[in-house]
Amino acid sequence: MPIKIQALRLPGFLRFFRRQYMLLATIIFCLFFQIDMSVAEPDGIEDEKFIQNIQIAEDEDFDKAIYFEQRGKSSWYHNRFHNRKTSNGERYHKEKFTAAHKTLPFGTVVKVSNPQNNKAVFVRVNDRGPFTKRKIIDLSKSAAKSLGAFNNPQVLVQTVLPEKMFDCQEEAANYFITFSYEENPECSLAKNFTILLEYDDFDAAVEEFAKIRKYNKSHRAYLLTTPHIDPDFHDDEKNTGKYYIGYKTSSLNMSYLDTFYK
Repeated sequence: MPIKIQALRLPGFLRFFRRQYMLLATIIFCLFFQIDMSVAEPDGIEDEKFIQNIQIAEDEDFDKAIYFEQRGKSSWYHNRFHNRKTSNGERYHKEKFTAAHKTLPFGTVVKVSNPQNNKAVFVRVNDRGPFTKRKIIDLSKSAAKSLGAFNNPQVLVQTVLPEKMFDCQEEAANYFITFSYEENPECSLAKNFTILLEYDDFDAAVEEFAKIRKYNKSHRAYLLTTPHIDPDFHDDEKNTGKYYIGYKTSSLNMSYLDTFYK
């Protein structure tokens, strides 16, 4: 006759401690091996989102650091100032597209907009002023005429300041500061643009850009300048930097201009 062996049952208070010890051992095991009990996305998707978030943050920080905007009343140089020396050593010429500003570095290209008539003009800072708290920019006679600003209206001044972002000129050379009538000024990679025309003279570039805009309003071209990170750079009585007219390489609606200028 087979002998039945009955399983040993622990007293109730010992069974209670056994359950507590098992729970504690499980917690220690998970902590030691850093087991993630949550349901996570695949590593590839998570990494991609992480990289995208970093890129978005970097782009936003970049744009905020270099973008300059100011609103206020404008003024313009009267004829008596023609041929007088400006603060950076050049001589004021009433037919050129220049301006005086209190703080922007010499050589900075600025977009000035007139909200009253929706006109805009591009000028190069080569002087200091206006010396009054009520006004923010002093325009050349030619710029004031293009802007319809002989009555000293409220204007919007916009530009970007690359000296706040780039450590050296070699790094800045990979970018363009882009201006257009429709968009705010930006700092963009140079490789994204196709160049149509190149200038050493800023005024010639502005005048040609205005013609393109006048006769081809449905097509978007850009006035491009090379970033310079040396504040108040200038060469007495000479323009500084290079200026271009071009369009984004991805844009197809400007291809006819490429053919026209070749």
